[in-house]
Amino acid sequence: IGGDIQVDGRIERDLIVVGGSVTLNGEIGGDLTLIGGKLIAGADAMVEHEGILIGGPFVIDSHATFDEDLFQFPLPGLFSFISGIKLWMTHCFILMRPFAISVTWTMVLAGLLVLVNFLTLILLGNAVDQSVKVLEPKPITTFFVGLLGLILLGPLLLLVTATGVGILLVPFFICAISAATIVGKVAVYTTLGKRIGHRAGANWGNTSIAAFLIGSLIMFLFYLVPFLGGLALGVVLPLAFGAILLAAIQMFRAEVDFPAPISGKPLVVQPSDAGAAISHSEEASKAQEEP
Repeated sequence: IGGDIQVDGRIERDLIVVGGSVTLNGEIGGDLTLIGGKLIAGADAMVEHEGILIGGPFVIDSHATFDEDLFQFPLPGLFSFISGIKLWMTHCFILMRPFAISVTWTMVLAGLLVLVNFLTLILLGNAVDQSVKVLEPKPITTFFVGLLGLILLGPLLLLVTATGVGILLVPFFICAISAATIVGKVAVYTTLGKRIGHRAGANWGNTSIAAFLIGSLIMFLFYLVPFLGGLALGVVLPLAFGAILLAAIQMFRAEVDFPAPISGKPLVVQPSDAGAAISHSEEASKAQEEP
């Protein structure tokens, strides 16, 4: 699985390869099953039983022999896709980093993410600014709020799914959470850029676009470092989710009109007035007691 094999001699039994390539210049005593890979069969290639080929490309010499049926189901691009996943697993996942320069498609993905984040900053600037205002004074509180929110997402999704009808809302819920997290990540990058700008005494620290670009560049460099990239991503995600969550709560409070408390002036009784009131009440009570 996920490996390449070259056969120059003879294999007595079946050969099964998933997500790899086969170079066949020898004999296979059983079946040949290739899924999501490519096959190069030379003139001396021989398969004594069936050949099942799914994926491609398949380069088979006209002198190659398949004693039984040969089933070919070409899927253009499948081998390239699986190869890209293998490269990512080897150079990124195992090394705990999201991106690697040696994996080309991750660089393309990083560029697309920067573009999406930039458009988010332009179109949802107010939400980003509110998230930055929440994140700047209380980063630690924001981190733990976001971490708690991410932990509770799983049980919440299970609860919604268990209702039966709520399962239809799960895709929309996931899309909403993903969009909110993107806004939060833009706020994190912008906050980082502003902090660096203020520390350096640069004027661009007060500009959201410049701060966002600088923060994105710094975080991208962190993401390229083995192990440190995974740690950085593990910090950014709770910060992003916590920032947008707290910002949403503050915006909701600002938009809802709560009833103003009833204001009243306390009754102030002067000592002279109090004495007069007491004497008047005593005279009234005596008048009632007299026959």
